[in-house]
Order: sequence, then C-alpha cells, then structure tokens
Amino acid sequence: MEGGDQKIFTTGDKAYVKKNSLMYEVVIQQVAEPTTESTTARYLVHYVSWNESFDEWVEGVDLYPFNAESQQLMNDLRQQAITERDTENSVPEQENHLRRKRSSKETEKRDEPLDAYSLFNIPGSLKRQLMDEWETVTRERMTLTLPREYTVRRILEIWATTKLKQTDSSKDDSTIQEFVNGMIELFNISLGKMLLYRYERPQHNHIFYESESPPEPVDVYGAEHLLRLFVKLPGLVRQLQVPEAALLNIAQKSYEMLRFLQKNSRKFFCPQYEPLKVQDGSAQGENEDDMDEE
Repeated sequence: MEGGDQKIFTTGDKAYVKKNSLMYEVVIQQVAEPTTESTTARYLVHYVSWNESFDEWVEGVDLYPFNAESQQLMNDLRQQAITERDTENSVPEQENHLRRKRSSKETEKRDEPLDAYSLFNIPGSLKRQLMDEWETVTRERMTLTLPREYTVRRILEIWATTKLKQTDSSKDDSTIQEFVNGMIELFNISLGKMLLYRYERPQHNHIFYESESPPEPVDVYGAEHLLRLFVKLPGLVRQLQVPEAALLNIAQKSYEMLRFLQKNSRKFFCPQYEPLKVQDGSAQGENEDDMDEE
C-alpha cells in the first residue's frame, strides 16, 4: 500500500501519517501546493490527542487515507513493534548492546515518544458492547445489578491462569502477574474518578461510602467497567510517562486481554440491569451522557 500520493488531502481531512516505523492519526491543518522546489504537496498536520507543539509539515507520500486498510496497516506496525521488542529480549547480549546503541541514535533523531493511542485498539465487537451499555445506562436510566458474577478480579485471574498454562518461562510468569496486579490497582483507583456514568454514581456511593466495610471495586464491578478502563488506558500511560519498553509490554498484554474478553464475551458480558433507584444531584448535569472525571 502506498502513501498519500494516491489521494489529495484537504484542510480538515483525517488521515494517518507514517513516522518512526509507526502510524499516527492526524488532522490536516494546512495544505502547501507543489512548487518548483517541491513536486509534491506538503501538509501541516495535527497529531490527534497530542499537544499542538507536535504539529508539523509532512510530505504527501507519508500520508495514508483514513480508511480500514490504513488502520489495519497501523495495527500491523504496532504488532511488529511489539514483536521486535520480544525478539530483542532473546538475542545475545552483544547484539542487544548494538541494537540499543542504534536505537539510542534513532531516538535522538525524533522529538516525540511512541504514541500510546496508536498501540491500543478496542476490537469492533467490544466497541459495540460499549455503545449498547452506554445506551442502556444513559438513555434508559438503568444500572447494572451488582456485584457482578464475574468480577474484574475474577476475570483477570482467569486470564492469568490461562496464560500461565501456555508459557514455560518464569519471566513471562512474572510479567503476567505484574500486569494483573497493576490492572487491579489501577481499576480500584480509577473507578470512582473516570469509569462511571453520572447515573451510576449514586449506586457507587451507596456501596462504597455508606458501608462500614466497603469491598474493593474489583470485587464488585465486572467486564463492562474493565472494558471502560482499557478505553482510558492510553491516556493514563501517557500521563504517567511510562517508558517505551514498559509501554510496549502493557500494550501487548492489553491486546491479549481484550482478545480474551472478546472470545469470552457471552460469558463475561451477561449483564442484568435494574431501574435507577436513587435520585441524586450528582446524577444530573448538562453532559449526563459522559463518564465522570473528578
């Protein structure tokens, strides 16, 4: 597949740009027509979810149409980056040293880190699950019956057990357990801050603020809210400035976990809803369809 020479882009168009062996989603800000010095058009692009300071001019040949084929290429490059990371972990130390040296020189040439948003993608069927649930909660004013049969902790432990049976490496064992422990901690911290719709907050407050011995969120909520955490994960790892090696590892484990959720969706996503019972001022607002972010 060739780059943007196949298509003329105009201001406001969405596109993908290939940069540093990865692809990023961009929006065209300005177009500079070909001149006597340049035979192709140049485009000022804004990287979606990036600060405006990273806006830059790129050649048309580096741009790809905003379509399914380009998105698949972006996913393939992401997977390739993860695979190369795993391969590097298995090569002799001398070769590792040379690769690190080359990588260091390449890093000096670029001003930005890996884009977390290009490494995390939610499968289409799970996106539909998110939309269906959003409709039920925000439009029909329903809340999930809690606690869920398959809680976040239970789902993560089932996934970890499945993965551990497939590996003989103690190193893989430790990274799997680290990922599970990290997701449990992150879910407990994030739930009340960014994973609830407004109409779910009274139910949350009743469980965690009106109980003498409140449980941990991972022992109450299930796949629906775990999936919301994966939606927020790229932004969280960027805020935490996670090193690239760790970022690739998190992306790989997240990819595997999402595929696991997708494969077992009928088992994990069997929610029971009940009408909203508690009316509270915190459940009202102009942006009532959005998730809270306190």
